Formats: sequence, structure tokens, C-alpha cells
Amino acid sequence: MLRLAGKLRQPVVLTGGWAGAAILLAADPLQVKTGADDPFALLDRQPFVEGEVPSGAVAGGWFGWLGFDPADHALGFYPNVLRFDGGQWWDEALVGIITDDELEVRRQALCSVLTAPRPEPMAYALGLVTPSRDLPAHVAAVERCIQKIRAGEIYQANICLTLQAEWCGSAVDLAADLIGTLEPPYGAYVAIGERQVASASPELFVRRRGRQVTSRPIKGTRPRPADGAAAEARRLAGSQKDRAENVMIVDLVRNDLSRVAETGSVRVPELLDVVAHPGVWHLVSTVEATLREGVTDADLLRSAFPPGSVSGTPKHRALEVIADLEDGPRGVYTGAIGYASPATGAEFSVAIRTVELCGSRFRLGVGGGITVDSTPVQEWWECFDKARPLLHAIGSGAWELIGGRPATDPLADGGICDTSLLRYGEPVERAEHLARLERAMYELYQAPLPAAAADALLHGEASAEPWQRQRIDIASGGAVRVSRGPAAAPGALADKPGEDAIVLPAQTGFGPYKWGDRRRHEALEAAHPGLVVVLADSAGWLETTRANVVAVIGGRLVTPALDGRILPGVTRTVLLELARDLGVEIELRTPDPSMAQAMAAVSSVAGMRWIRTCNGSAGSFSWEGPGELLNELSKGLVARWAGGATVRG
Repeated sequence: MLRLAGKLRQPVVLTGGWAGAAILLAADPLQVKTGADDPFALLDRQPFVEGEVPSGAVAGGWFGWLGFDPADHALGFYPNVLRFDGGQWWDEALVGIITDDELEVRRQALCSVLTAPRPEPMAYALGLVTPSRDLPAHVAAVERCIQKIRAGEIYQANICLTLQAEWCGSAVDLAADLIGTLEPPYGAYVAIGERQVASASPELFVRRRGRQVTSRPIKGTRPRPADGAAAEARRLAGSQKDRAENVMIVDLVRNDLSRVAETGSVRVPELLDVVAHPGVWHLVSTVEATLREGVTDADLLRSAFPPGSVSGTPKHRALEVIADLEDGPRGVYTGAIGYASPATGAEFSVAIRTVELCGSRFRLGVGGGITVDSTPVQEWWECFDKARPLLHAIGSGAWELIGGRPATDPLADGGICDTSLLRYGEPVERAEHLARLERAMYELYQAPLPAAAADALLHGEASAEPWQRQRIDIASGGAVRVSRGPAAAPGALADKPGEDAIVLPAQTGFGPYKWGDRRRHEALEAAHPGLVVVLADSAGWLETTRANVVAVIGGRLVTPALDGRILPGVTRTVLLELARDLGVEIELRTPDPSMAQAMAAVSSVAGMRWIRTCNGSAGSFSWEGPGELLNELSKGLVARWAGGATVRG
């Protein structure tokens, strides 16, 4: 059917769950609007329909797409459509808009595609697919989003990037392969204006029938591999991060609809259902409402747009954050695709899993919702989990060069650990330590945090000692060992001597919570007490064996982003919050010691330690002291820990 659409002028093909699981085909619009008009107001420019409308009929209306910025849109008014209801084709029209003779010509043109011989597939080719920004840049944007969440600016935001390539050939055949392979609930091919759009969306944005409105937001994604699909479904169902993300968006959708709905009519009949989609599992919820008398489709779309699942909450501030953190406009992606008909109502999908073709350029948007519990590098991998089935459907394996999860860390079976500072037996920053362990258990073993580990952090054990250290070891099988020992009182950097460091190349084969084999580095430290071993790559310092690293460069606080190569240290998180509260600019990248005015290591037990000298293959460096900024941050850290405060969020 999609290939046949190639014979028509500015066709629209909708397949899957549209209009009660129908196929809709329209072509040759009477009007086309691509940017000059208010797209929401256009949807209300409809002819009046008299008499009873046959059940399921769509007849005609406005079809097309609204970009994430609705000023970017392509809508066409089609006076007639072909509709397949699963058993037969229906020729439907809005009679009276054009002459009967004109309508008959249009009807014959549409119907002729049903009897035409099946054409031979035409070729298309896709070049190397590359992301609009690399992994470090994307995870830095995600981490900055998390910092805004921790600061209370927003609760959640969707952060995206674009996969792009050169391409040539038949757009309609590319769309046919995409939609035919994936069989999405809301497949669409729209060729209005200069851009051609092929969408395999799984998500219903809004559907209006009479005064009844339904929305099915999706938040929460896990891959659905041929082996282990059931385990991934359980992992998604048990993910606190994904469940919280979905519930927040459900509340946002409820709020959007309540502005145009009858009081008390908004309800959630389905919450957090795990649903299979091509290549992935999704968490899906359903929100329903009854519109107030007089509310139009323009009113409904203005209230709900852009879709909550691809923006954030609160929506207005989340849109500002998105504009600040993303690297360009999204175009069609995360807008909406569908139709508004005077006969049957309105129906729009969320324009995700959507390819945009313009000239020789191919664009595929991917992204994910960010919450306070997000792990930045996991968000990068989730983008490619979503892109993988689409690129495979159109015959491209090029994504494998730029995305995909790394091999499982070979040391993960050795278990995970967490070390915290105790103040009179009570863990300092206990909430953040607990959250980090829960994320680690979920991401490495798809298992909840063992009760013994949670108890050690939640309840502590009163002690007369003012400062101690506590280490929690969790074996891959779930066994827990808790040990305690003496710890020095936290102190400001001005009161501490500097430390010497040696820089060694970092091992390869990293996973999400540790580098590969670092036994060589730890043995060197054991042989030379007081020596700090720094792991580095060609760009600069990454971390030490027990601490994160920070640098002062040009008045900014610089530290590596959480791109999977460093441990997500609790004290690193605290330090970034302190820096933000002081108005210090933060840069998330690997620090080059040759450019640094000061360097320090930060950990949960030792706090901050400034580096006096370092030696390595890239040269030798020395610093006379920690400097004003690191001194100020260390004072804030000592005051915070002495007061027993915990991280916000």
C-alpha cells in the first residue's frame, strides 16, 4: 500500500491502530499549510457535517504533522479518503466542498491504486549514520539536566539527539520497509511539502471521539532481545526510575487535559502496563477525559502540545531546559502526526520512531526522559536501544559503529561496594549512597538492593566515635558484608598537606560502574603509601582508584562526565551542588592537567585532597596549593558533613 502511494501527489498513509485499526489513504490536498498559519487554528477550519455519520467513517479533513515547535508544520486538507477497516475498503468523502465531477475524478484516482499491479520495489541507500553529538557531549547534557532536577528547577525532562546520514533513492519504499517490518500501532507516511516523513510510532498522543479524549503516554524503555526478553520485561517493571518517570508524565497529561475537560472527568484506567513493541519493552499508561462543551480540537491541542512524554514537567520550564541542553531543533521528531476530521474527530500519534527525509538528508531523532535517578551513560545507550530496530528495518547496520551497550564488565561478578563516612555511627549523605547502590544493583544484576545493605545505610549503628568509615560489599549472588573502621575527621584543604600523584593509562573493557582490571594500580598504591594513582586517557584525568577528580581551569570547576568510564561518586555529586550554590560555572569533561590551576581528588571518606604534583607519560606538573575555589568548596563540604545534611533529591 505504501509503494502504491508513490503514484499519488502529496499522499498520506496511516496504518495500524488509526481510526479503529484502519488503513487510511489520502492524496492531492485542496490546501497545504507549511508554516505561515497557526496550525492549531487550522484544525478548526472544518466544514459542517450534517446528518448521521456512518460508524468508523473518517471521510476527510486536515492530515499531516506538527513539529516539536508547532510553527514548523505541514498540514493538508483532503476532501476524501480511502479507508480499510480490516474487511473491506470504503470510499469516503466530505460532499459539497468540491463539485461532484471533481470528487469523482479524485475518487477514481485513489481507487485506481487498489487495482494497479504491485510495482517493483525501488532502491534506496543510507550512508554512515552518525549522532549529532558524541557520547561525552550527550552525557554531559544529561548530567546538567540532573543537576537542574536536584536544584528543584524541574522534575523531569526529555533530552534528545539526532542520528543523521546522507541518503538517496525512494522515500516511499524506505517507509514501506520501516512500517512493514515493525508493524507499529501508529505507522505513517506523510509527503506534504518539501519533507517526507516515515513514522513507526508506538504512542497515542490524543484521540478525540465526540467529547471523549484518550491519551496513552509511554515512559520507560528496555531492549527486548530474542534471548532474555522476559528478564528485561521484569527489569522494566521493577525499575523505580522508569516507574517514577511514567507516573510524573501521567500527572502532566492529566493536568494538560484538565484545562479543557469537565471537572472530575479525568481518570487513569491503566497505569504502568509493560507492553511489547518492536525491539523494546515500554511502560504504557492510559489517561481519559470528557471535554467541556464548546472545546474544539484547536483548544485540545493547544492545551496538550507538545506531548508530555517528550517534553517534561513542569512543562514550561522543561521546554526551556531542553532548548538550553539540546544541540538544535528537533523538527518533526517528538511533535505529532495524524488528522482532524469533522466526521469522526481527531487522532494524533507522538512523532517518535520517526524518520525525516529532506533532499539528501536523513534524520532520526532519539532520546529519553531524565529523572533524578537517571544514570547519564545509560541514557545514551537507551537512545540506541530505540534506534536499533528502525535502522535494522531499513537495512542499515551502521549504528553499530556509534552506539550499543558495551560488553558486560568482566569484573561485575565480583560484586559491588559502597564506602561512606559515619558521623557518630550514622552515614553521612545516606540517601545518595542508598540511591547509588540501588541503581548499581538494578543495572548490573536486575535485582533489588539486599535488605542487609539497605539497613546498614538507613538505620546505622550508634557509636561514641565521631568519625568512622563503613564499607558495604554485595556479592553477585546477593550476600552482604558490612565492615567499619576508623576515619579521620573531615577538614578543609587549607589544613591538609598536598599529595603526590602518578598518572597511568586506564585499562580498557569498562562497564557502567568500574573500569576493567585495576589491580595493577592498587598494587602500586599499596607499595607506595601516600601515592595517588590517577587513571587517565589521552584527553586527561578520569579518576583515581578510590576517588573522583576535579580541576579548576579558567575559574570553572571541571570534572569528567558520567559517561560510563568513572564511578558515580557521592561526594562528586555533593561538590557539584556546592559549586552551583556558589555560582561557579561547571564544565563536564576530562580535565587536562596542563591547563589546570589546581587539582583535587574527592571521595566519601577522605573528602577533598589537593594534588601537589603528578608525573606521567604526558609530563610532570606541580601546583603550589589548592587555590581559593577549591578551598571554599572544601569548607562548604566540611560544614555540610558536620551538620549531617543530605543531598537534595
